[in-house]
Amino acid sequence: MKIALLKESRTGETRVALTPDAVKSLVGDGWDVVVERGAGERSHFVDATY
Repeated sequence: MKIALLKESRTGETRVALTPDAVKSLVGDGWDVVVERGAGERSHFVDATY
């Protein structure tokens, strides 16, 4: 099964559904995680950390 982390489109929203650590944990548990480019920007997570 795949999990997709999408970039928030709502104006003023700064939260992200998954942190890089959460993604790492999910991948370690065998999940496929797809992260949209820029998904963590507003929460100060750059793409490279995912």
